[in-house]
Amino acid sequence: MDVHQPGKCGGHVCLPGASEQTEKCPRFCGVPISASKPTLPNLAVELLRRHHLEALQRLEAENAALRAQLAAQKCASCCEAHEEKPSAGELSLTVDPPCVVPEAVDGTFSAWSSALCSPPVQLRIIADDVSMTLTVHKAVLQRSPYFQARLAEHWMRESAGLLPLRLPPGCPASAASLVFRHLYVQEKSTPGGLARSGAQLRLGDATVAIGAQQLAEMLLLEDLAEELSRVATSLLASPEEARRLQERFVSLPPQLTKVCQAVQRSPAAELRAEELALMLRGSAGSAPARPQAQAVLAACAEAGAPQACREAVISALEALPFKIPLAPDKGVDKVRINRAAFEWLWDLAEDYVLVTEIPSNECSNACGRSLLPFFTGLARAQELHSSPRCPNELFDDTAEPVRLAFGAYLQHLAILQQCEELNQAFRLGAAKTVKSPVIHRSQTCTIHYPNMLHFGLWPASQNLLPRLLQAPAARAVVLSSLLELPAEALAELVTDALLEALGADAVVVCNILAKDPNVLASWATCKRLLALPLLAQRRLCACLAPSLGSLSQDIAQVVVQVLAGNSDMDSKHRVEEDVVSRHWWRALWLLISVLLIAMILRLSRVSDVV
Repeated sequence: MDVHQPGKCGGHVCLPGASEQTEKCPRFCGVPISASKPTLPNLAVELLRRHHLEALQRLEAENAALRAQLAAQKCASCCEAHEEKPSAGELSLTVDPPCVVPEAVDGTFSAWSSALCSPPVQLRIIADDVSMTLTVHKAVLQRSPYFQARLAEHWMRESAGLLPLRLPPGCPASAASLVFRHLYVQEKSTPGGLARSGAQLRLGDATVAIGAQQLAEMLLLEDLAEELSRVATSLLASPEEARRLQERFVSLPPQLTKVCQAVQRSPAAELRAEELALMLRGSAGSAPARPQAQAVLAACAEAGAPQACREAVISALEALPFKIPLAPDKGVDKVRINRAAFEWLWDLAEDYVLVTEIPSNECSNACGRSLLPFFTGLARAQELHSSPRCPNELFDDTAEPVRLAFGAYLQHLAILQQCEELNQAFRLGAAKTVKSPVIHRSQTCTIHYPNMLHFGLWPASQNLLPRLLQAPAARAVVLSSLLELPAEALAELVTDALLEALGADAVVVCNILAKDPNVLASWATCKRLLALPLLAQRRLCACLAPSLGSLSQDIAQVVVQVLAGNSDMDSKHRVEEDVVSRHWWRALWLLISVLLIAMILRLSRVSDVV
């Protein structure tokens, strides 16, 4: 039995003869070995051999890295020996190549050996802020097409000593250091080269990045210039820095110019109408948030986006963030309005929607989006169920500001003479119900939708309708809308003030009232009959004659006088005087009666005491 050395075959026990149970040594000798397991001493020898090989490989790699670093430092020391000391008061900057990282073993910076061994070139950097001397290897400079031509032999013969390099206007001297540091590690200007060159650019260094970009353009490094323009855009830290960039440099890259303009304009201009509407909806119910949201909206309008502000305000109103249903224990048939929230939103609507001066380029857009859908939705917001088991949704007295806002909207349309929209809005206010009744899914209840904005529900509408008739264009629209109403609805709207504002047009309105004698009898008063023209008086009095017995004494006397032909101005004044005197006599007799009763009671108390 032969035992091989551990260095050759790992301590196997080899047999002189081979059999079916044996196999040959797979390492060196080819002698058959025993099929039995190796002994413990042989395993220890094998582990030692493996650790030895791993340590040997690690040491060889470290030695290679140290040799490469030593070569780089030797070249750097040679470059420092050729550097010229600057004169007094001048800054000297020598670009040292960065330390070789372990990737150099793999040949990542394989061109360094030729670049660092090339002759150094003394550059005299002349900037607006400072002048300095840079020592850069010729092979590194020749990576720029600009220096390829400038370092040609016929040019180098004429220049002696320092090679001057005038930087573009506004370019700082540190920008030149950034560009040459990039050239040391990049054979070609490729995207991402700034990160590999170890450039430490932070927020606020946009001036250095723009200066390096302009210098790269001068050196015909287009890829590097494009990358620096993108980097400069991301380094802007404040609007003041953007303003300083525009003042310092003659021209900026197009991408950075747009960013500077947007920064000066205001970031609020980039908000869309949907985002502004969500902001207003969320801020309507919070008192501390309202001034902040209003400030953002004002900044957006000043930045040149009034149309977005207008759409945002209308969208916020249509969302009804001021509608507050009451708790079930307080009664479910009433819906309350948060007056503070609505009044704040309506103030915004008056500032951004109800404006009388609209730019010509926005006139079409402004006419396309109006407040009519908002008020139409409010008119349909109430629900009145016929079954007592179904909860109703009716607004309480807090709805008065909403109705006043509707009146302001109508006056705005009359001022701008938007006749078509005014016609639709006036019909909306004149209708008692906007939506037809529907049958509830229970089939036992009918849902009605009373119009919350109906003119007859709020007293302020009595003064609103006469003011609408003052505008010539709105007068025709309002009059045509009134004539389309039935007699019952018209009688509810025609008040003394409206009758006086109609003037000569009151005749056609009274003709519609005369079609229903019952409605006319309930509408007619002495003052209204006497305020009408003569022909209208005779027409109405003729219609009231059949029901003369059911009329009051005052109205009956006016009807008799008009039908008897005594309807001149003197008769009018006499009737008015008779009515006034009759009222005075009634008041006088009432006062005398009160005094007599008081005296009788006093006398009775005196007699009781006696």
